[in-house]
Amino acid sequence: MVPREAIWSLIPDLAVEVINKGNTPEELRRKLHDYFGAGVRLVWYVYPETRQAHVFTSSEKSTVLNEPDALEGGEVLPGFRLELKTLFAEPNKGQGKAAKG
Repeated sequence: MVPREAIWSLIPDLAVEVINKGNTPEELRRKLHDYFGAGVRLVWYVYPETRQAHVFTSSEKSTVLNEPDALEGGEVLPGFRLELKTLFAEPNKGQGKAAKG
């Protein structure tokens, strides 16, 4: 069935990208301009390989966070805080398995 109502045009306040080796600097710059041009208020680029996060409040203004730091939601997600060491923590191996004994 084809919808008869218009589709809502929603813009998120926060965009999060997990960056890998395949992402080019030009692609990342273009995405930033697209995000902020559309009305996104906060962008997080997360780099698992270097265990860093880049926090953008505009396409020209950013802060680099390292493992002792934490991602914070600011005005976009008041009260949200996620330490990078928690974000990048290795999952517990064997968790959920019954102990032998």
